[in-house]
Amino acid sequence: MEDGLIRSPQAFQFPINTPFLKWPGGKSLLSTMLDQLWPTATRLVEPFTGGGSIFLNTVFDEYLLADTNIALINLYRALQRTPKAAIKDIEALFVPRNNADARFRVLRKQFNTTRSKRERAALFVYLNRHAFNGLVRYNRLGQFNVAFGKFSKPPQCPSDAMRFFADKLKASKVEIKCQDVWQTLAEVRAGDLVYCDPPYLPLTATANFANYGPQSFTLEHQRRLAEEAARLRDTLGVPVLISNHDTLQARQIYQHADQLITGTVRRAISAKGGSRQPAPELIAAYWPTT
Repeated sequence: MEDGLIRSPQAFQFPINTPFLKWPGGKSLLSTMLDQLWPTATRLVEPFTGGGSIFLNTVFDEYLLADTNIALINLYRALQRTPKAAIKDIEALFVPRNNADARFRVLRKQFNTTRSKRERAALFVYLNRHAFNGLVRYNRLGQFNVAFGKFSKPPQCPSDAMRFFADKLKASKVEIKCQDVWQTLAEVRAGDLVYCDPPYLPLTATANFANYGPQSFTLEHQRRLAEEAARLRDTLGVPVLISNHDTLQARQIYQHADQLITGTVRRAISAKGGSRQPAPELIAAYWPTT
């Protein structure tokens, strides 16, 4: 630990509670690593909720779950307010005739054009499960544009996992908001714990950020996030954890963190399934002094 780092040579395993959505950068593989770090707090604040694996694998009295992906937030709100109806709508889409490229294109267009929140919530899960490699990607107009994925077996509706997610929402005091990270961090209060899972810095010079929404998260945003973490630590006494790839650039950005914890995880989503190799993971921890 002479360099201020804690290292673990082991790859981390899937937790018991895995999300019902396939999500780029999902934290299922990182939950075991994070389990060892959570300090005592009343509320967990997640500005980048994504697939919700951290929510599913933690126990706090309250949660603030936020994300800029309006379709994702619309789905979570449906599962919070009308879970039985939402799941029934989703199940109706998982039929043999919809497991085809032509039908996928029709339903993708329907998702991109409908104004019905209920319809979009159901279609979002269908697209997530039937799209190529489970990718979630949008064009500059905010339209879902992933192609159909060819599967040896028809994708199954994640009914049980959705019911578990809905039950967890019901059992906890959960606020769900569609807003950016800066709006979410502005709502942080004393007694909170913040976990940030931004789009990761590229591992190589030729790699790019995954475009999870119509707006990108730039290098300048990464630096600002580190500054905000230090501010919350110093002004409110709030602990902040930020995950990212373990790169020299990441260590430079998070150099003012109190602790850098490293490990390896196997990526759950990759352009080529056979190329999913363990990747170096870094968690920057900003711990209050009191």
